[in-house]
Amino acid sequence: MKQVIISIGTGLVLQRQVPRWKNRILPWFALLLLGGLSCMAGSNGSEENLAPLGKASTSFVSEGDNLAAIQRTDDPADSRVVPGDQYDNVGGGGAQWIQYEFTRFQELAASEVYWAEDGSRIHPPKQFQIQYRKDNKWETVIKPETLGLEPNQYNRIAFGPVNTKMIRLEMTPDRGFTGVKRWRVLGRQSPEQPNEAPVISMGLGYYTILPNKILLASSVTDEDPAALVCAWTKESGPGEVRFEKPSAPITYATTATPGKYVFKLKASDGQLSAEETTTVKVYESGAYYGNPILPGMFPDPHILCDNGKFHIFATSMENQASAYGRASVWISEDFVNWKMQLNNWPAYGQFNGDIWAPDILRKGDKYYQFITRSGGYDTWLAVADSPTGPWKNLRDDNTPIVSGGGKAGRIVAAYNMDSNPFIDDDGQAYMYWGWAESMGAKLTPDLKAIDGEVHFLKGTKWLPSGGDVPQWLTVDLGEPTEITRTKSSPEFKHLPYGYMIETSTDGTAWSLFADRTTNRTELPGDGYVDNGAAKARHVRITMTFCSGSWAGLYDFSIFSGDKLVSLNKPATASSSRGPGAEPKNAVDSSNGPYLADFVEGSYMIKRNATYYLLYSTGALHDGSYSVHYAMSQHPLGPFITPSDNVVLKMNEEKTTQGPGHNSVLKFKDQYYIVYHQHNQPHEEAGGIFRQACADRMEFNADGTIKQVVPTQTGVGALQPYRDPGVDVARGKYARASGFQKGTYAPEYALDHNFASKWRAASNVYPQWLMVDLNGTFDIARTETSFEYPTLAYQYKIETSLNGKDWEMYSDRTAEFPVTVSPQFDRQVARAAFVRITITGCQRPENAAGMYAFKVFEASR
Repeated sequence: MKQVIISIGTGLVLQRQVPRWKNRILPWFALLLLGGLSCMAGSNGSEENLAPLGKASTSFVSEGDNLAAIQRTDDPADSRVVPGDQYDNVGGGGAQWIQYEFTRFQELAASEVYWAEDGSRIHPPKQFQIQYRKDNKWETVIKPETLGLEPNQYNRIAFGPVNTKMIRLEMTPDRGFTGVKRWRVLGRQSPEQPNEAPVISMGLGYYTILPNKILLASSVTDEDPAALVCAWTKESGPGEVRFEKPSAPITYATTATPGKYVFKLKASDGQLSAEETTTVKVYESGAYYGNPILPGMFPDPHILCDNGKFHIFATSMENQASAYGRASVWISEDFVNWKMQLNNWPAYGQFNGDIWAPDILRKGDKYYQFITRSGGYDTWLAVADSPTGPWKNLRDDNTPIVSGGGKAGRIVAAYNMDSNPFIDDDGQAYMYWGWAESMGAKLTPDLKAIDGEVHFLKGTKWLPSGGDVPQWLTVDLGEPTEITRTKSSPEFKHLPYGYMIETSTDGTAWSLFADRTTNRTELPGDGYVDNGAAKARHVRITMTFCSGSWAGLYDFSIFSGDKLVSLNKPATASSSRGPGAEPKNAVDSSNGPYLADFVEGSYMIKRNATYYLLYSTGALHDGSYSVHYAMSQHPLGPFITPSDNVVLKMNEEKTTQGPGHNSVLKFKDQYYIVYHQHNQPHEEAGGIFRQACADRMEFNADGTIKQVVPTQTGVGALQPYRDPGVDVARGKYARASGFQKGTYAPEYALDHNFASKWRAASNVYPQWLMVDLNGTFDIARTETSFEYPTLAYQYKIETSLNGKDWEMYSDRTAEFPVTVSPQFDRQVARAAFVRITITGCQRPENAAGMYAFKVFEASR
């Protein structure tokens, strides 16, 4: 083994281990563009691995995986994945990062990464960058694009020393997800500990429900707290603003003029200063109730209105590692005040996998629940006499209605998910489901089974057995025919493909008809069209490039003049994935893709004899996730896609990010779309954490759907509003035992906004939050919405007239209370201060947190 050491510019050094047996050509020309270049022998010298001294954290870690493994000092045997011996981010989306934070400055000079891979989902990344924290900002040390990605060894990068307390490795996946066995950072403990500017952790500019009153929250830390001075100012905005506490890290601001505002907080200790800004949209005054409509992470919401009550079934998530939780249903009489009830089915852990996307159908006097189980990606059914249960398995043999490939005729199990039942006006029931592949089928009258064939709503296609190219498909026309044109429709419209088309009279000697093998930019759109002239019996298309995706074809049409001569002719191929992916699918009457942008989350509605299939597209982890739709005159298609088929996407302020996986409520001739969005802050758990929202949905005169602009104000009460009374804690100031950062300041539990929350600084219990009511009140009850509503919390509530002497108001510390949300505690007491102390959580790995803590005044 030898080392190649690459020195770039002023002291920046890249090193790559190069095996002697493998001849390599490094991209020297790219490096020459960056600066001076030299080659030399090198060594690690006296550098020390400082990784064990840091606190490791990450944007996302797979459930059950081991982030601590990256700091271990033993050397891995190889890159193969071993349970507990590496970090990986399976389930995370987009760029992922791991970082070390040190208690004092370190002089870091090199990084050594040992990647993990399993040959399936976990691989070294496409590229990565190393960043360090300087003056409260992330600075890029180096951003290599092809170096340092070798498995089974440490990949070393040396750089000009940086003096920092934080260093980060940010990874962009190549395919699947990334994994790290060990991450060493080398250098020495810095003898110099420079003065640091104040550190501002700015809370987000959440829309606060209080009319024209905005909560501006942050945390500010400094080496000299006594010298710290803070100042809030308005940077921009249409109206005058008054700050209640302009020199405090947390304040309320008021304005009478709606619009977009930018606020700045400056923190100074007399020597150094720091600034951060936040943007807030102020709405017109009104009785807003807000989005999200539920406290907690409840993605994939399904809405049902039954007997005057609204019910929301959703996926539940119940810890900071994004673990999926217990089955539940939320119930409301007015669409504003919601209370949760746990469901008996599926019982927690019943299916040996997570449960996703429950969907509910009423037929006659029975209720039917469809859920997806992870692992097998199968759909299970249950029946009940009430939407609140109790539920029991519907199928007598206790099996799923679709399992793995099932009757879908697919080998890839992940296709069978997100099932949506639908009953047409004639009483016929259907089911829609799928991931990447959109499927629909009739159901038997008892809903227990698929009735007849499964319809592939995107059209049928040929798929090869793997992703390697080249792959070919040949059509036998039966006799020599004049060929004038071909049309090729690959699997994806939004990716370029390279291919060539050849003709032959005997299937042995081939002549070139069209050559697009060098294509890397032209997209297929509705299909590549190639014109030419040849007389042949056999026509072959060979896919040579497919931009990282399968070389699949929905359609390969061959024309003689205007006549289609390839329909249902015999077809052969280099390979086939299996049943449902045969070559014959490329020459049948289904030329697709009808739903080219379909990903998941099917939902069918019918309006004025037109069927609308709504679905989610993009990546659920980021802002590309959105709701699109297609239309048909039959429940099983074919579907047409309007020119603008976007129903719901990220709003301009990006306060609503990744809205998707919707259901639709028709109520009093109005339509409402119920969907999830990424929770705030958006970077949490790589976009896995999502919350339920609702907005009004309308139709154009031609029957198409108007694009919905997601709001923070929501739709409000749909039936007479149940006024809960006066919450005297609303808009007041609070103190807490601690909070993680400005985004989780304690006042966020008092703003009547489920986009925000207080979260304690750690998962060490007890943790407390105290509200200063700014006056003395007779209170009658409290209402608490904990961060994870499907879990039980131990807690106590106390009151005080002076903030020093406390009286017990409610004591639930002896045992976990009944797990419902919110928790109500009732007692009449006189108080100027109210304190809640959380002493435990059913899942102790969770830090104490609350979306809402309300204190209601006694009726006068």
